[in-house]
Amino acid sequence: DGAAVATRIDTFDYAVDSFDPLVRACTGAGTWSYDPAQGPYSQQVDVSIDACPVATDSWSLYGTHESPKLFTFIGDPDSWELYTLRRD
Repeated sequence: DGAAVATRIDTFDYAVDSFDPLVRACTGAGTWSYDPAQGPYSQQVDVSIDACPVATDSWSLYGTHESPKLFTFIGDPDSWELYTLRRD
């Protein structure tokens, strides 16, 4: 568990009155936490960025212990944006 920083991650929502899509670039600080799941395909890292009104809550985990990768899909379900994080 620890600190997280988001830089220019697009978040998507809909306008209340017109239901038009709204895209906002999110930049800010927050936290992440990991609670091991039962199987290898259900591992997730929960991320909370305070400045993001519609944040990406869960990132899926894959890769190896030596080379882990996190990914999530953000946006319109018909045209998702894929975000991937890798350890340097």
